[in-house]
Amino acid sequence: MNRESASIAKITPPGVADIVQRERLFSLLDKGRDTSLLWLSAPAGSGKTSLIASWLESREIPCIWYQIDSGDADLATFFYYLGQAEARMNRRKKRLPLFTPEYRPKTETFTRRFFEELCLRMSLQVPDGSEQCPVLVLDNYQELPQDASFHSMLQHGIDALSKGCTVIAISRYGFPPPFARLRANRRMALLGWNDLRFTLDESLEMLHRDGSGMELGEAAENLHHLTDGWAAGLVLMKESILQQYHGSSISDSHAQQEMFDYFASEIFGRTPADTQRFLLMTSFCPSLTAGMAERLTGMSGAASILTELSRNHYFTYWIPGNTPVYQYHPLFRDFLRARARGLFTASELSGILQSSSALLLEMNSVAEAVELLAESRDFDGIVEVILVSAQSLIEQGRNRTLLQWLSHLPQETLERDPHVLYWQGVAVHPFDLRAGEQSYSRAFHAFIHTCDTTGALLAWSGIGLSIITEWKDFSRLDQQIVWLTADMEQQVDALPQDMQARITGVILLSFSFRQPWHRNVVFYEERAEALLRHGALKFESLLTIGNFLLLHYTKTGQLVKAKVLLDIIDPPTRKRGDTAGLELVLWRLLSASYHGLTASKKECLEGVALALDCADSTGMHVYDIYMLFYGALAGFIDFERKVVDGFLERIAALQGAEGLIYPIVNNQIMGWKHILAGNSQAALEHVETALVLTRSLGAPVEIAINVIARAQLLSELGRQEEAGRSLDAVGTGNAIHCAYVQYMYWCIMAWMEFREKDRAGGMQHLQQAMQLGSQHRIMMHHFWNPRIMAALCSRALEADIEPEYVRALIKRHRLAPQASHAESRDWPWPLRIHTLGRFEIVRHGERLVFSGKKQEKPLSLLKALIVHGGREVPADWLCEALWPSAMGDAAYSSLKMALSRLRRLLGDDHLVEMREGKLSLNRSMCWVDAWAVTGSAGRIDARLRREEDGITAARDNSLAGLVDEMIRMYAGEFLSGEKTEYWEINFRSRLQYAFLGAMKAFCAGLERAQCWDTALTYYRRAHEADPLAEEIYQRLMVCHNRLGQKAEAVGIYHLCRTTLQAALGITPSSQTRKIYHSFIQDK
Repeated sequence: MNRESASIAKITPPGVADIVQRERLFSLLDKGRDTSLLWLSAPAGSGKTSLIASWLESREIPCIWYQIDSGDADLATFFYYLGQAEARMNRRKKRLPLFTPEYRPKTETFTRRFFEELCLRMSLQVPDGSEQCPVLVLDNYQELPQDASFHSMLQHGIDALSKGCTVIAISRYGFPPPFARLRANRRMALLGWNDLRFTLDESLEMLHRDGSGMELGEAAENLHHLTDGWAAGLVLMKESILQQYHGSSISDSHAQQEMFDYFASEIFGRTPADTQRFLLMTSFCPSLTAGMAERLTGMSGAASILTELSRNHYFTYWIPGNTPVYQYHPLFRDFLRARARGLFTASELSGILQSSSALLLEMNSVAEAVELLAESRDFDGIVEVILVSAQSLIEQGRNRTLLQWLSHLPQETLERDPHVLYWQGVAVHPFDLRAGEQSYSRAFHAFIHTCDTTGALLAWSGIGLSIITEWKDFSRLDQQIVWLTADMEQQVDALPQDMQARITGVILLSFSFRQPWHRNVVFYEERAEALLRHGALKFESLLTIGNFLLLHYTKTGQLVKAKVLLDIIDPPTRKRGDTAGLELVLWRLLSASYHGLTASKKECLEGVALALDCADSTGMHVYDIYMLFYGALAGFIDFERKVVDGFLERIAALQGAEGLIYPIVNNQIMGWKHILAGNSQAALEHVETALVLTRSLGAPVEIAINVIARAQLLSELGRQEEAGRSLDAVGTGNAIHCAYVQYMYWCIMAWMEFREKDRAGGMQHLQQAMQLGSQHRIMMHHFWNPRIMAALCSRALEADIEPEYVRALIKRHRLAPQASHAESRDWPWPLRIHTLGRFEIVRHGERLVFSGKKQEKPLSLLKALIVHGGREVPADWLCEALWPSAMGDAAYSSLKMALSRLRRLLGDDHLVEMREGKLSLNRSMCWVDAWAVTGSAGRIDARLRREEDGITAARDNSLAGLVDEMIRMYAGEFLSGEKTEYWEINFRSRLQYAFLGAMKAFCAGLERAQCWDTALTYYRRAHEADPLAEEIYQRLMVCHNRLGQKAEAVGIYHLCRTTLQAALGITPSSQTRKIYHSFIQDK
C-alpha cells in the first residue's frame, strides 16, 4: 500500500453493506448529538465501528472519519492528516494550518482556532434546510497512551466547536481524566458495553441474514446467551455449532428420545381416546387434584383415571393429603404437551392454557400460571397477575421472579401500563440501577400524562433512589427537585402511610445528596421522624424510612439523632430482618457507618462483617463498596494498617465496576493512608483525583470534604495561600450548612490558624468545632489525622473547652499528646503512675490494688523502667539490677516472666514493649508524675532563659501556672515509703535537683521584679519540698527582710540552724550567717 492509499484509509469511513440496522442504538445516538462529545466504549468486536458507520449513513450526516493510531500521539501528525481529511471532504486547495514547532508553546490557542475553522468548513457541506450538523469521528481512540497530551488538546478543540457539532470517540476503554469536566458539565454522552451488546432479537437477525439462523433453530438463542450478545462471538461460534448441528440434535439425548418412543407406543397408543384427551388437556398443570382435572376436562371420571395411572405406576405420582394431588413425570408431561401442541388447534390450545392457568392461580401456583399465560400469549392476563403479586414478590426478595414474568411481555404491553413499568423498575433496581431508573422514568411521565399523582410520586421516588444509589451524576437530582411541585408535595399526606414513608425518605435524601441547604430539609426530617414514631408502618416500610433517615443523619453529622433512630429500629430488625432483603443490607451498612463516625471500632467492624454477610446471603452487592469504605475507616480510627490494607485490597478489586463511587473511595482511602504515613505530596495527588471525581459527580458534601482535605495537605506542604483559598471556598459555600462539613472545616481552620500564630482565630474555631462535635457526638471524620487532632485536643483541654467530649475523643482514638504536652496531667492517660510521695497505679481512672509477694518483681521492673526514663532500657541491666544473684539464662527467663506478669497487671500488652533486647514504656499511653515534673522543670528553665533578666517571664501568668502545676505534682520524695534500691538513689537526687532548680530560677526572677510577696510564697513551697535546702532558707530571709518582716527573717535563720544541726550535724554556712547579720545590723 502506497502512502496515498494509507492516508485515504486513515480518513475514510468503513463500508456498511449488509449490517444490522440497530434502531435501538440509533435513537441513543440521536440523543447524544445534543452534546459536544459522544464517547463509545466497549470490548473489541462489539460492533462499535459498524454501528456508527451505519447510523451516519442512515441519518445522512456529513462527517470526517479519522482512524487514530499510535502515531497521532504526535500532535503535528494528527493535525496534518485531519487537514487532509477536511480537504478531501470539501475539495479545497487551501489547507488548514500545520502544527509547526512555533505553535507548540501555544498549543491551546492553535487548537481552538484549528477546530473553529474545521467546524466552519464542515458546516459548508450541510445542505440548505437540513438540521443535521457535521460530525468528527475518532476511531480506535484506545491506541493513544493514557498520558498523551492529545487528550487535553482535544478537550480544548471540543470547547471551540460551534453548537451542534459533535465529536464521536470510539474506544475500547472509558474516557481519560481530562474529559471529566465535559462530563460534569453535561457536554459529554456515554454509550458502553451494556448499551452495545446485541439483544436477542438483534442476534437472531444477524444469524438469519445468511440463513444460518434457520439451520440453527433453538441453538441460535442458546448461542446468543452463550456469547452474551458479543457480535464477534456470534460470528465466530456460529460455524462451529453448525458443523455439529447437522450430525445430531444438540438439545435431545438418545435416552430422552427412547423414552418418548416408549410413551407413545406403550402408554399413550393403548389408551382410550377419551383418556388420551384427558391426559393431553391436564398435562399443562404441573400439579392438579381430581376436582381440578374434572373442571378442566368436563369428565366425571377424572378421579378414577388419575388413581389408576398412579396405582399402575404409569409415570403419575400421587401426593397424599386431605385432597390428593397428582403429578406427571416431567418427561411424560413434556411428551404430552408436545402431542397436545400438535393435535389441538391454536384456539383449542389457547383455551386449555388459559383454563389451566386459572386453576393454577386458584391453587396459588402463580409462577406456573404465568408461564402458561405467556405460552398462550395472554399478556393482559400476565399484567393482571403482576399487578396483584408484585408487592408481595418484592417484599419476599423475589425480584428475579418478577423480572422473569415481565420478560414475557412485549414492549408495547409494558409501555401501555405505567404500573407495570414501575414494578419493572422496582424489580431491576437492585441489579441494574440505570435500567431501573429508565423504567421509573418512563413510568413517571406516563403517570403524569394520565394525571395519576400517586403513581407519579412513587415513580419519582424510584428515579431519585436510582440516581443516588448509582453515584454517577447527582446533578440529575436538580431536575427531580424541580419536578417535585408544591401540588405533588401536598398529595404526599393523602397517601397511605407506607407510601408516605418511602416518598418522604427519598425526598429527604435528594436534598441531602444534592441540596443539603434546601429550606425544606428540616420539614422532611420532622415528617420522617413523625412517621417512625407515630405511624402504623409495616416492618418493611419502617426499615425503608429508617434507612433513608439514618443515611441522612450520618451524612450530615447528626449522630445523636442517628443513635436514637438505631435504638428504635434495631430491635425489630434483629427479630425480622432475615426477610428484608436489600433494605436489611443497607441497614447493616448504615449501622456500621454510625459506629465508624462515633469511632467505635469494634462495633463498626462487626457491623461491616454483618452487612457483607447479609449481601452474600441475599446476593445483593449494590452497597459493597460503601461497606468496604467504612471497614477501612474503622482501621483509621487508631490506624491499624493491617485492617486498612485488607479493605483497600478488596476495594481495588472492584475498580472495574460502574459508578464514580469506586475510584472516589479508592483515592480517598489511598490519600488517607498517605496522610497518616506522613507522605503529604502523594496524599495530595489522591485527594485531588477524588476531588475531580466528586465534582463531576455533583455532590456538594463530598466536594467540601475533599476540598478541606486538600487545604490541610496544601498547608502541610507550605502552600498556605492556596490552602486558605480552598477553605474560604468551603466556608462561603452551601455545604457548610451541614454539621459534618462544619466540624471538619472548623477543625482544620483552627489547626491552620494555630500554625500561623493566629491564636485568637484558632481558639474561636476550635471552640466552635468542639462544641459542634459535642452537640452531635461526632468522633471521626474523613481524612482524620491523629497528629492534628491531638494538637487541637491539647489546646482544648488547656482552655477547658468541652473537656468531657475532648477526653472522649482522645480515648476513642488513643491519641498521643504532642511533645509540648507529653507530661500534661489533664490528658486522659490510660495509665497513670504516681511515684512522688507514694507509689500508686491508676488504670482508666481506677486505682490498682496489689497484694502478695507475686507482684513484687513486676512492680520492681516497672520502677526500674521509670528510673531509666522508660525508653530502650537494656534487658541485661534489668537482669543485673533485679536478679543480681541469678546466672545469665535464668535471669533472662525471670525477666520475661516478670514482663508477662506486668503486662497482665497493667491490662494492655502495648504499654510495655520489648524490642531487640530493650524494654520501653509506651509514653503515648502512660503518664508518670516524676517524668512530668522533670519535663515541667525543663520548660520553666527554658522560658526563663529566653528572657535576659527573667523579669517578664516571671510576671507571666502562664509560667506561674506551669510552676503551680509542677508543685502540685511534686507531692513528696520519689518512691517515699518504698524499699530503696541502689539504682533509685541517683534518679531521686536528680529529680529533686531539677525541681528545686526550676523553683529557685523562677523565684529569682520574681525577686528581680521585686515581687517579694509572690517570691516568698513560692520559696515556702520549695522549702516544703526540701527542708534541708540551705539556699531556700537564705532566700526566705531576704524576702522577709525586704518586706520589713525582721522578726520572721530571724525566725527563719533559727529554723535553718536547728534543722541542719538535727538532720546533718552541721551549722549554717558563712553566706547564711552573712545574710542574717546584715539585717540584724540594719535593725
